[in-house]
Amino acid sequence: MAVWELRGFEPCLRNWIATGPTLEMRQLAVQWTLSRSVDPYLEATRVTGDGLLNRWIALVSVPPECDQVIAEFEIVEREHTVECIDFSTIPANVLGRF
Repeated sequence: MAVWELRGFEPCLRNWIATGPTLEMRQLAVQWTLSRSVDPYLEATRVTGDGLLNRWIALVSVPPECDQVIAEFEIVEREHTVECIDFSTIPANVLGRF
């Protein structure tokens, strides 16, 4: 099984951690990040729009009653890379409305 190269995840995680997520959320986000090196498409959704051909988003697995973590990243097949764009926290009461 080929391993995907992860790029830019460390600064994205560092910036997101500075916003104050719980320790559990941080641990889950790091575990999720490492799993992208095995299968970046796992439970990810392609973002559509002009110029966003390789853009994906995924919900990082956290308990449903907690705030949720969304990761945005690009997958470049020809380079076999996954590049982080951003991590965001969405309040549980907002995400639950969809």
